[in-house]
Amino acid sequence: MSTPFGQYLLALYKQCKQFIINLNLCHSARKPATNPYDIYTQILSTRVYITLVLMSISIYTFYLSQVTITSTINIEHPTYDQYLSLYKVYNQTLSCPCSTLSVRYDQFIRINVSFHPVCDSLYVTSAWQNYIDSSIHLQNLSPHFPSTISHSFQALANLCHLAKMMLTTGLSDFNGKHFITGKLLSADALLQESNEALRSFLYGITTSFIRSISLVQDVTYANGIVSGLLTMHALVVEKSIVNNESQKLFMLYYKAVHPKDLH
Repeated sequence: MSTPFGQYLLALYKQCKQFIINLNLCHSARKPATNPYDIYTQILSTRVYITLVLMSISIYTFYLSQVTITSTINIEHPTYDQYLSLYKVYNQTLSCPCSTLSVRYDQFIRINVSFHPVCDSLYVTSAWQNYIDSSIHLQNLSPHFPSTISHSFQALANLCHLAKMMLTTGLSDFNGKHFITGKLLSADALLQESNEALRSFLYGITTSFIRSISLVQDVTYANGIVSGLLTMHALVVEKSIVNNESQKLFMLYYKAVHPKDLH
């Protein structure tokens, strides 16, 4: 460097280099060291000290860069749009206490019910039942058809009535229940909670209806041997004489047979 500015920089560099080489923080103004070994030891101690300080600062800076500092910010009466925008950024820490802790399900859930077309048809009405009971022109089709079809339509009407009654009662109970939460939920969380409540409601209704059908089936099966319509079994009385040394006993017993076996 031949320019004056270059020479100035070179001289400054040499001064800084010499300052760093001779830097001695352990030097005492009252008792300056004169022994070259003591001076060397003080300079070496200074270098170790400065190195440790720089390492400590670096470690502390790295630690601060990895630690998340949480600060609480309160927003009075935020709008729902503000809540959604904040939830997208702070979904793990955002908390919005509710002024109302409980709300009825019927205020935010609407359940539309549709039944099988048969349950809304003519075949489950009293007019159709009266027509079947008063019809005599159907007797030529089968000897059992007029009696069995009347009871079959009665059973169908009762099943439809049972399904509607149980669902109406279940809906009334479900709509009367309250959804309880202490903080505002996101749309996804509210949808998940609502689906869980609906699944529980449908499971309860289905279980109750199947239990009722099973009870009817069990009662029908148990009473099958004494069916009043004699469609599945017939009552046959046979006489049998049992000889005994002291007396003669006439015993009657019942045997269930299928109607087709009577011919």
